[in-house]
Amino acid sequence: MKTIGNTNDEWAKELINFIPKNNKKTIILVSIFSQIFLTSFTKILGFKTIWLGTNSDNNKILNMLLKIISNFSDFIIVPNQNTEAKYLRIGIKSKKIHVIYPPCEQNTTTKPSKNNIVISCDGLITTDQGLGVLIQSINSVKEIIPNIKLIIGGKIADAQRINWIIKHLKLNNNVQILPTESKTWVASSHIYVLPTPENIPAPCSIIQAMMFSKAVIATDKLAHHEFIEQNKNGILIKQNNVDMLTQAIINLARNKEWVAKLGENNFKFAKQKFSIEVFEKKIQEILN
Repeated sequence: MKTIGNTNDEWAKELINFIPKNNKKTIILVSIFSQIFLTSFTKILGFKTIWLGTNSDNNKILNMLLKIISNFSDFIIVPNQNTEAKYLRIGIKSKKIHVIYPPCEQNTTTKPSKNNIVISCDGLITTDQGLGVLIQSINSVKEIIPNIKLIIGGKIADAQRINWIIKHLKLNNNVQILPTESKTWVASSHIYVLPTPENIPAPCSIIQAMMFSKAVIATDKLAHHEFIEQNKNGILIKQNNVDMLTQAIINLARNKEWVAKLGENNFKFAKQKFSIEVFEKKIQEILN
């Protein structure tokens, strides 16, 4: 199997890492340009031609070309429902599109601290995308719950500004930046927060948080409804609302049984959607 094209879409890149490479009669086209210009060529050569959908924004002309040329592809794999909706809006037939989530780690020896209430947030989220609001909330929460701690983990997109805010608010003891390639950094927290105000795909770390049975607080945006149901496996709040986010963190921090229940429901959801077994079954149905 050969993969042609590149993408900056985090979900698509993660999915590529798990797709088996032993099928020599299959070509996976990733970038929009490889899909537009190579699909007909690969079909003529007799390859099964699969598109890997990404969440990139395209102009009307490119979308029109994608819709036309999609008729010559065998399948389109998309890594989440938010990306699926994009292709449906273009007018591509739903029967071609298959949602296959990238699988995530199911086991870890890392446990949350017993001495602190630990909140986690993905470092790919910038201060302008909601992380700044979360840090302000932590600043407010620490007056009521002094042992609150925020871990900003993974790939850090806005490190310099984050460090400035931490220093300015004197949060050195309450906020830790944890740059890492590990996918299990979220395991050390009790609550995962997704504060993004825009209708953009959630970072991949949300599925890892769910698999590790973390309670989730997220802004009430359409892209988050794919994962979070209000008061069942998380709490949905208004965007850019420091007071509401602060209160949500306090409420969960004071109710460990509620945190455990939300986390338990997240684990059940994650096992059905993000386990390696589910991924392998779905991908083999397409590749065979």
